[in-house]
Amino acid sequence: MTPQKPPQPPGIPFLGHLLLYARDPLEVPRRWARDYGDVVHLRLGPEDVYQINHPDDIEQMLVKDFRKYRKDRMTRTLEELLGKGLVTSEGDFWKRQRRLVNPGFHRDRIKGYAEVMVSETRARIDGWGERSEFDVHDEMMRITLGIVASTLFGTDVSQQDADTIGSSIAFFMEYHLGIANTGIRLPHWIPTPGNRRAVKAMAALDEVIRRYIEIRRASGDTGDLLSMLISAVDDEGKGMDSEQLRDEALTLITAGHETTAVSMTMTLYLLSQHPEVEVKLHEELDRVLGDRQATFEDLAQLTYTEQVVTESMRVLPPVWGIGREAIEDTEIGGYPIKKGAQMFVSQWTVHRDSRFFPDPEAFKPERWTPEFKKQLPHYAYFPFGGGPRICVGKRFAMMEAVLLLATISRRYALRLLPGETLDLMPSVTIRPRNGLRMVAQRRPT
Repeated sequence: MTPQKPPQPPGIPFLGHLLLYARDPLEVPRRWARDYGDVVHLRLGPEDVYQINHPDDIEQMLVKDFRKYRKDRMTRTLEELLGKGLVTSEGDFWKRQRRLVNPGFHRDRIKGYAEVMVSETRARIDGWGERSEFDVHDEMMRITLGIVASTLFGTDVSQQDADTIGSSIAFFMEYHLGIANTGIRLPHWIPTPGNRRAVKAMAALDEVIRRYIEIRRASGDTGDLLSMLISAVDDEGKGMDSEQLRDEALTLITAGHETTAVSMTMTLYLLSQHPEVEVKLHEELDRVLGDRQATFEDLAQLTYTEQVVTESMRVLPPVWGIGREAIEDTEIGGYPIKKGAQMFVSQWTVHRDSRFFPDPEAFKPERWTPEFKKQLPHYAYFPFGGGPRICVGKRFAMMEAVLLLATISRRYALRLLPGETLDLMPSVTIRPRNGLRMVAQRRPT
């Protein structure tokens, strides 16, 4: 007979497992999964939390029983930044917004973005040869922000606006981490230093986004994503109002540059630590591209380049955890789950499970053969989430990552500065806590 509750690690009075989790939210859940099994019962302060570790149970929650869950309480705090965009909205409103946004990410439309991705990357890396060192994460953030701004707004974003967007989003990532680690969320009207900074950052970000929306309204459809959002209508002929446009535009900017920038930072770091992988990558780029730039048509031949990106997102997944909240009594893994329970799934944990990935700590892009992918359980690998709420920009993000990696690695090999280490900060995404200093070495031509 299945016990009424899953196994539970030892905790402490009142706080339960909160301090243990906050100490290392990446490796502690992995240890819990190893020691206590596929469903683990936790107490994070007052919250009942269930950590789900098996692909079958993850698929049940995200796909088969997705109507029994909504976004978890921690994710819902992002409404302060993203409003009711696709990441935070629920129910019929979310379904309507998803239908309105989907056409912007159809294959034929994103094909036209490939040239923007390559040209924005080239423009940034042209200056690398003149500098001895730089923060590679900062460089990736600037490149991906330029790409999402061009594809969303159809225009170059001024350096001042880019700095406002980048710094405001970076602040909110750290702000969200503080809430996650302490479990404390004070209302914005309480004038703490963090709240004052949050209000100021939000006002600056709002001003930029709303200004570009008005510019695009005045100029008409120019083929960019924002034009599509402005002109999109539902079955009743209704479009998005200004608040909805603001929320979706900000959601696309945040998701569209933050996650890809993190993915590229981690990929370049892993390549610097695995010269044998880098050699194979350079061999493919030389064979497929020669002395020209990558294009959309090259993607089908850049198979090893794609494997490098895929394996990087397994070892160091940009989005490292997914949360849900049960909105009715249900069950998972044979255990009863009460309404209101918080559910937690960790890509970091599942992607490193030796049951599904032999030698899971190793960075082995060549593992991603068609045969391996065919036998891999669904939701043993899910860097973009899954089910109906899978990331709407998944295809965009994968194309962007492959083209960026090809464009950068065709010209440079990046190396860590002596003494530099990767210190991970798990917030909404996994980011380098203090940046990552590297030097670009130009490849022989």
